[in-house]
Amino acid sequence: MRQHAQLEAGEFLLLYTDGVIEAAHAVGEPYGSERPCAELEAAQHDSVSAIRDRLLASLCGLLTVQEDDIAPFVARHRRPNA
Repeated sequence: MRQHAQLEAGEFLLLYTDGVIEAAHAVGEPYGSERPCAELEAAQHDSVSAIRDRLLASLCGLLTVQEDDIAPFVARHRRPNA
C-alpha cells in the first residue's frame, strides 16, 4: 500500500516507534500519542533538534524502565531559497 502526504512550508512531520507511545511510568500510565503532539505544538517555533530533545526529555521524565526502543523523528518542511 502506498500513501502520499504533502507538507506545506512550516508544517511538521513527527514519526516515532511504538516504544514512545507505549512507554509507561511505575503506575503503568502510558505516554500515549497525545503527549508527543502536545510537545510538538508547544515547541513549534524551535528547531527540529530542540523539538526532538524536548520530546525525549518529556518521555524520560515519565519513564521508570525502558523496555522498548524509543526513536522519535521530527522534520519540518522549509521553503526552498528563491
